[in-house]
Amino acid sequence: EKLDPATGIFTHYTYNIDPNNLINENASCIAEDHSNNMWIGTRGLFRLDQKSKTFQHFLESAIITSICVDKNGNIWVGSDDGLYWYDNKSAQFIQFLNPVAGSEIKEVKNILEDDHQNLWISNTSSILKINDKRNEVRIYGENFGVHTNTLLTANNYASKNGEIFFADQGGYYEFKS
Repeated sequence: EKLDPATGIFTHYTYNIDPNNLINENASCIAEDHSNNMWIGTRGLFRLDQKSKTFQHFLESAIITSICVDKNGNIWVGSDDGLYWYDNKSAQFIQFLNPVAGSEIKEVKNILEDDHQNLWISNTSSILKINDKRNEVRIYGENFGVHTNTLLTANNYASKNGEIFFADQGGYYEFKS
């Protein structure tokens, strides 16, 4: 739902077979980009153009778990299939590959950005830090005390003090950026 503060009226967006509407009503995450478009994660990713009130569908077969709009306006999307970024030139999402290993980052649960424009990714086996130039990935796994298969989707937080918190069933991990 969207509240119009001038009128106090809510607009409710629901499942509809119309291609200009959401295909699945179970939204898992929402973010607003620098152009005031709303990005909704569900089975696939939807961009709502708030002016025209129309949806565009991306990553149709992916189960979207997280959306992050970084300080430069880049859109990052996490899913079980991997980590994606939106390429404005091609108007498509491209899967991000670890620039060192050349491998995909799978089972993404959450994406956060810190004060230094590093991306922090949680997945089922580790916490990853992608530097601000997006050309280095540091992996915090079991050798750093991170328990595998316990990282949760929602309860992660980037504080105003530069701290990053990732929750799991037994507590949380704290990083100072």
